[in-house]
Amino acid sequence: MAVGHVSWKDSFRLLCAERAEVLEYYEATVKTPREEMFVPAVIRLLNYDKLPKCKVSYSRRAILERDNYKCQYCNLSLSLKTATLDHIYPRAKGGRTTFENTVASCHPCNNKKGDRLLGSNGFRLNKKPCKPEKVFFRLRLHHLEEEWKDYLPKRIVNEFQTHDRNSR
Repeated sequence: MAVGHVSWKDSFRLLCAERAEVLEYYEATVKTPREEMFVPAVIRLLNYDKLPKCKVSYSRRAILERDNYKCQYCNLSLSLKTATLDHIYPRAKGGRTTFENTVASCHPCNNKKGDRLLGSNGFRLNKKPCKPEKVFFRLRLHHLEEEWKDYLPKRIVNEFQTHDRNSR
C-alpha cells in the first residue's frame, strides 16, 4: 500500500542512493548531458523504520478535500472562500461536529436547509459522509495517475473513477 508521495526529483535521489527501486515508470523522460531516463511513477523503499504518522484531524479544509470542493446538496463547485460547512443533523438539535455529520455546502443550500433535518425540506446528500482515508491525506491526491491504481486502496481508486464519471 502507498505510504507517501515524493517529487520525481526526490525519487531519483532515492534511486541513486540505492534506497528505493522502481515499480512503474511514466512515459515521460528526463534528459541529462549523458543519457535520457524514464521518470519513475511508483517506487518502493527498500528500508524504512516506520510508517509516517498521519492523523486525519477534523478541519474545514479536510471536509472540503474529502468532498472534492463540491456542495453535497447541489454539486456546485466550491472554493475556500465560497464554501460553508453544514451539519447534517443540526447542532441546534444536538448534532455533533464530526466527519460523519458535516458536509461541504454552498451558501444558498446551507441557508435554505438551515437548522432543519435532511428529509424535512427535500435535501438529499450526494454521498454519505465518512472519516477520510489516511492514505488520501498522506498523499494529497488531487488526481489519479493510471500507473498508481495497482498500489492504492480500491476504495480510493473507485472514488476517483466515480468522481471522473460525474464530472463529465
